[in-house]
Amino acid sequence: MKHTLKSSETSQHLRKMQKVYVLNGIVHVPHYSQQGIYMSPADKIGKFENYFIQRGAVAQQMLLWDRVYK
Repeated sequence: MKHTLKSSETSQHLRKMQKVYVLNGIVHVPHYSQQGIYMSPADKIGKFENYFIQRGAVAQQMLLWDRVYK
């Protein structure tokens, strides 16, 4: 069964502008709990920020759910 977020649920979670990398048309977002790691939608293994910089990825800002780094 698919869960649909209600407006009251989404207002509890803050979103803010965060850096993402676009490489070959694929957006890589920051890992939700591991700082400095970026994930693609289909990738199970994250990559460090330096990986994208070396390959000429474009850094952009995107409104995302807040990450919690420990």
